[in-house]
Amino acid sequence: MDEDISSLSAILLDDDYYEFLKRGKVTVDGVTVLDAAYLIPFKAKAWMNLTDRKAAGEHVDIDI
Repeated sequence: MDEDISSLSAILLDDDYYEFLKRGKVTVDGVTVLDAAYLIPFKAKAWMNLTDRKAAGEHVDIDI
């Protein structure tokens, strides 16, 4: 598998996180992005998920 593709990550969102994500959308130069104030909680959720998986003995990338 291509290294760039294998390094991608994804977060499965429940309804509450999805609604939060939709509220945080902003458009910058014609591109829809997530406002930094909304991005931080998603980064924290990803870090907590990876930390829990590592504690459970699952292999995770070391960049957490």
